[in-house]
Amino acid sequence: MTHANGYDLKAALAWYTKHQQEILRRFPGQSQDVLFKPLSGHHMEFNMDAIKAVLNRFPVAARNRTHLKLLSVTRPHWYTTRSLPGNPVAYFYIEEAISPTAMATSFSNPSVGEIVLYELGIDDLTPEIQRIVHVQALTHALANMIIWNDLWHGESQVTNRARNQHVLAMKGEGGREKQAEVFKWLGEFRACANHAGPISQFAANFYGDDGLVLKTSPSFQPIFAVLSECVAAYLLGMAFRADGTGLDPFGKNKELRQMVRDFLLAERR
Repeated sequence: MTHANGYDLKAALAWYTKHQQEILRRFPGQSQDVLFKPLSGHHMEFNMDAIKAVLNRFPVAARNRTHLKLLSVTRPHWYTTRSLPGNPVAYFYIEEAISPTAMATSFSNPSVGEIVLYELGIDDLTPEIQRIVHVQALTHALANMIIWNDLWHGESQVTNRARNQHVLAMKGEGGREKQAEVFKWLGEFRACANHAGPISQFAANFYGDDGLVLKTSPSFQPIFAVLSECVAAYLLGMAFRADGTGLDPFGKNKELRQMVRDFLLAERR
């Protein structure tokens, strides 16, 4: 997959437009509820009901693991020509963009509990399409924040890797609780994601030529991105895929779907 195809939203926007009625039917909130709208100057007004609807799509156990403190909006950013598989680079100069539609949609900084949504640099997008893009972006960013907090929550990355003791309590067979070390569970998820293949076009950026999720320790960005895309697909019931199967993103991959469900329902110990 070329970088332009992987990070470019052009095909996704066309697919969203074609299927917007069904996509919005599956989404939380009202179909025309954009998450924010510009006011005078550079100020933005958030639609708190629409944002709460996205947050409430996450199970309570997952919401308790987000630690979201700040949500903000900033000017459009585009993925630049310096973007590589597993390492997207976004900047606000369109002159450096892969293409005018290679738009970044969100950024999360879990260490301070912040999520940033990017305005979209296309003037003629309908409110419905803006909503689809930003709801998916916020869901992805929240999932990324949960994963980060599960892995490190308050400790340095180096300390956490050394201790390797943070665990999630998940429901096992018969409803019995089972303990899963986060590092070990992420390895199991990676193996499952390798077998299933990319859940979305964006997730495909974090797979190598061998068809396996990239390893770039210590950043963990590829596995975070792939799991975040899977969470968004699970909660929203869609993910853009070039093969046209995005309204059934998990298909026959029942094991992958179950792992995502277990992750969302888990409690941190």
